[in-house]
Amino acid sequence: MGYLGNLMNRNRILILNDAQDCGASYTPLFNSFGDVCNDPASFKLNPYNFKLIVFTGGSDVTPELYGDTSPNSVCHCNSERDQMEKEVYNYGQQRGIKMVGICRGMQFLNVMTGGKLMHDISGHGHGDHRVMTKDINEPFLTNSYHHQMCIPHKTTHLLAWSHTKLSKRYIGNEDEAINYGGPEVEAIYMPWLKGIGVQWHPEADLDAESTDWFSHLVMDLLDTDGGMFKRVHLGIESAKMNIIEVKNG
Repeated sequence: MGYLGNLMNRNRILILNDAQDCGASYTPLFNSFGDVCNDPASFKLNPYNFKLIVFTGGSDVTPELYGDTSPNSVCHCNSERDQMEKEVYNYGQQRGIKMVGICRGMQFLNVMTGGKLMHDISGHGHGDHRVMTKDINEPFLTNSYHHQMCIPHKTTHLLAWSHTKLSKRYIGNEDEAINYGGPEVEAIYMPWLKGIGVQWHPEADLDAESTDWFSHLVMDLLDTDGGMFKRVHLGIESAKMNIIEVKNG
């Protein structure tokens, strides 16, 4: 069956840096979706056996990847990891493999799809807080382990944001304070990439409502086309809404 047969039988999931930078394994979170693999070399040998790549939490993304600098070392980066993940990203993107990002992983995918990052924000590095989504009327509780925040590209859709603004400062390019009036981004959908990202760590609390929401998001990403995904998670009328429209609405 060759190439077409492989496309029809994709069942593997590549999880990068599993249980390395953040401690907890992401494997239990994805076991129900396919056969988990942690080896990028195996992925490159047989990419068409894979249906999903998961980019996980850890160090900050190198600012130069999104056109910024961090002269005061506000960003704590790992350039070797960035380079490895760029190679996997490019390899997977060229072959149409869907992608998921968690915490740093979401920030990485956001950067790779034209977005930027806030270098540092307050109020999000510990404890729990509530987030709002476009597909659920009531906010739900998530954990919060990040000090940076995504500023998505205009083609990226906002899926979730902090129910109340928690940060009292926003540090941007060149590690300088900036005024920011938009939502504090918690989850995104990148249509042309066929990728999603969440800022919290769903693997840290498998019984939480936020993890259940995330799992349904992954399921729909894998099992539906882009139009159906938008209707389910963005709403028919808001299917073209992005971060600017949420900010102004």
